[in-house]
Amino acid sequence: MIFLREDCWFMGRTMVEVITLTAIIHLVDTLSYSVRLNSVKSGQVALSLSLFNIFALVSRTANTFQAPLIGSIIGISIAQGINPIMDMRIVIFACQRLRFF
Repeated sequence: MIFLREDCWFMGRTMVEVITLTAIIHLVDTLSYSVRLNSVKSGQVALSLSLFNIFALVSRTANTFQAPLIGSIIGISIAQGINPIMDMRIVIFACQRLRFF
């Protein structure tokens, strides 16, 4: 039973990390497009391209860290015989809620 409790604690911590990374990814994506639009409107195309690429790099790096975390959630769920669809729906719901703020 202790092994099960440790896995549940690990899975809960991993869910928080995945949701946090999802928030960072969507926030940075939104900011990158707004910076690009404002920089182009002001006529600073070089600034627009460099800031957009920096923001895109941060977002893609967060995606790189997020993929193994999601894989571990799926792996633990399969090992324990739990359907992981609800956890994935929570992550999707969190990213949709954060998109509106």
